[in-house]
Amino acid sequence: MAEVSEIAQKSYSQWAEVAPPRDMPRQFLPGESEPWMHLWERFRRHLVDLHYDDLSRWLVEVGIDPDKIYSSQGFMAPRKAAMPFSERLDSSLKNYDSAGMTVEGARPDPGHLGAIIYGQSAMNNIATESGRSLFKVFYDTDPDWGIVEHNTADFRDPPGQLPGYGEAYTSLRELFNFHARVLSPMAWNGSNGELCW
Repeated sequence: MAEVSEIAQKSYSQWAEVAPPRDMPRQFLPGESEPWMHLWERFRRHLVDLHYDDLSRWLVEVGIDPDKIYSSQGFMAPRKAAMPFSERLDSSLKNYDSAGMTVEGARPDPGHLGAIIYGQSAMNNIATESGRSLFKVFYDTDPDWGIVEHNTADFRDPPGQLPGYGEAYTSLRELFNFHARVLSPMAWNGSNGELCW
């Protein structure tokens, strides 16, 4: 309790009083420049990691083969001045609210990393925290990773702006080269899958 009080710069006498930091710093900075925010973010990442573990463990308990269990975590390309998303549970703070998401925390135990990717992420063409390619990060985290939701279109782009065959080829080549075990294409609501071919 004393250690938490010191980090938070507040005096806590019992755990029920401990609350997340409510005042966002003017600017997130890498490392532990905001110790209380940094510690709280690591706790949030830990909770997300445990949540994926719990979900997959429950599936195993009812008889699902762990090799058929994939998580479902979105990995969108950062926009504008946003830093690349966290790869590890102990990564530095980012300059946005990441909701506790990390690549490491999205791999359930038991089970496999399941990625939701659109646009540039689907083409393995985004900046990453470590400098490795996105799909290399996935493969290094889980050699049996998969894509549970995939589209080369970016739903943040203006309506009607659709990718072509070149983007589709790039994406399929990249996921093949980095050994994705699962691919689930995403057609948005109202799209008849029978008419996609």
